[in-house]
Amino acid sequence: MRLLLFVLFISSSVANAEPAAYAELAGNVVLQSVDEKDFQLGATELKGGLYVHQLISLEAFVSQGVVDDTDNNLNQAVGLGYGVGARFESPSRRGTKAFILLGFSSHELELKREDTSQSLSTERFEGFAYGVGLQEQLFDADSQWYVSARWQRHYSSGQIKIDTVGAALRYAF
Repeated sequence: MRLLLFVLFISSSVANAEPAAYAELAGNVVLQSVDEKDFQLGATELKGGLYVHQLISLEAFVSQGVVDDTDNNLNQAVGLGYGVGARFESPSRRGTKAFILLGFSSHELELKREDTSQSLSTERFEGFAYGVGLQEQLFDADSQWYVSARWQRHYSSGQIKIDTVGAALRYAF
């Protein structure tokens, strides 16, 4: 009975939210630090979300590295990434809103020697992710197109940090 009430609550919340869902394409700079070495990588990201309340959505993303970085004969590459989370938005003010992201993410990183392409390690980094951003509605008040900028921390433990700074184009439907 509780499960049925929960499903009905979520369904009614989604039905009342305008718009109900969105798809987003982003380009990210992946800022990755290991000890004293900093790498700046590039990744594309595809995200889908579903509003469960007017200002709260649940979302999932998948990303793929597209730009590697080299420092002192060490080449760092980001592979497949994925995650899920919740997005909490402020009310819109003239088409602009702020948002907070909370969730889980997983990213694969590969370190290899640049001169020989010998793989030194490939590891998956998973954990709590959080971030902040701004979103602006494009064109006019009736438009379903948005652009956003955000910072997100995907992993931080010991001497290793994985952050992204990105820009995205979103379509809501």
